[in-house]
Amino acid sequence: MSLLQDLISEDFGLEGRNRWHHAGEHDSLVYDSENDFFFWNSQNLKGGALEYLMQVRGMEKSEARNFLNN
Repeated sequence: MSLLQDLISEDFGLEGRNRWHHAGEHDSLVYDSENDFFFWNSQNLKGGALEYLMQVRGMEKSEARNFLNN
C-alpha cells in the first residue's frame, strides 16, 4: 500500500481491487494504484501525495513536504 493510498483510506475509506479504488464516502474520489495518483472528479482535483495533502487536507506546501519526509 502506498502513502497516498493510506492517506485516502484514512480520510474516506477505499473500496476496490486491481487498478481502480473508490473512496467509500465520495464515489467520485478515485485512486489509481498503477500510477499512485488520485482523481477527485466532482472537486476537479488530482495529483499525488503532495497535492492530496495540500488540496484535500489543506496543508501548506512546506508542511506537506515535511509530512512526506518524516
